Amino acid sequence: MIATISTLAITKLYPLLLTAVGFGLLITIHEFGHFIFAKMFGIGVPVFSIGFGPSLIKKKVGSTEFRLSLIPLGGYCAIQGMSDPEAGMVDTGSEPENPAYSYESKAFWQKLLVLLGGILFNLVFAYGAFITLYIGTRPKMKTEFVVSSVPAKSPAEQGGIKAGDVITGYNGMTFGLKDSNPQEQLQEFLQTIAMNPQKKMTLTLATTERFAKIRRVRLGETEDKRGFLGVAIEMQTKPIDGEFESDTLSSAITKGVALTHFYIKSTISAITNMFCRRSLDSVGGPLAMFSQTFKSAQNGLRSLIQFMGTISVSLALMNLIPIGALDGGQLLFLLLEGIIRRPLPQRLKEGMIIASWFLFMGLVLILSYR
Repeated sequence: MIATISTLAITKLYPLLLTAVGFGLLITIHEFGHFIFAKMFGIGVPVFSIGFGPSLIKKKVGSTEFRLSLIPLGGYCAIQGMSDPEAGMVDTGSEPENPAYSYESKAFWQKLLVLLGGILFNLVFAYGAFITLYIGTRPKMKTEFVVSSVPAKSPAEQGGIKAGDVITGYNGMTFGLKDSNPQEQLQEFLQTIAMNPQKKMTLTLATTERFAKIRRVRLGETEDKRGFLGVAIEMQTKPIDGEFESDTLSSAITKGVALTHFYIKSTISAITNMFCRRSLDSVGGPLAMFSQTFKSAQNGLRSLIQFMGTISVSLALMNLIPIGALDGGQLLFLLLEGIIRRPLPQRLKEGMIIASWFLFMGLVLILSYR
């Protein structure tokens, strides 16, 4: 009985705790970016909350009430004078607002930094997380490209590929060679698939029985003339028994910065493809992120740190999309007001924010259902 409880704690409860802490940390970092710049420029912040919904814990420090709320899939920093649907759905107190502490009363560059604060702090976290991965002596890791699912009647299924198979190479190329970058190798693999519709591809697999097999698959073709294999691939990192590696501080910084830049480029490419191809196939909702974070936590703290770094980059860049419910929407309003040199009508801004907020939440529900 004790052994069963201990196993459950190690395999389920501890990773779940790390996942919750990781999500809370990213939310706090993003909102703290807005908070610190607002405070720096003398803008009122009546409420700072981690999570949505009913408050579990409240504590007022100075003029700001800090809250820990029930639903952990978000958070908000209620900034005085800013139209924000997140802050508008909560009680920020009944104290009268001083116009001198309003966001609207500040200079253009100050408002710009307040809006960019969360994005900047997410990027700083990502750089720090990826640099941390390379600091000190650590077990040498190997990365495997594991097939997590194979849709029925897809080219992969017709070629005999099954969930659990590990793709070790393709067309005579082998993954995981010395000094290779797994992220870049996977990206090149996916680009090769996309650029070769209706052509045959040779895949080398380590199957679920751990036998090496070669499969020759004819790729499919999408409506926009791109090739597809029809598999979902997960990158899984595992330590190599008895092998260790280390980096100097300067080397760790160089590698961490390079890895951050890789994820920034990859995220920009994914966002661009989402709009150009009008497809949500590469987009995951909050449940998908929570699930992947949980899996990373099960693989250890280092795996969790790396995944949280990638999520932090995604949060930063997704928030730049000019949708009213995101920071990018507020940036769009600010830039338009700077061009026309007068405030936009408040009703127009609020209407656009509320409409985009409902659309955004609808997208979240669709992705979560999928």
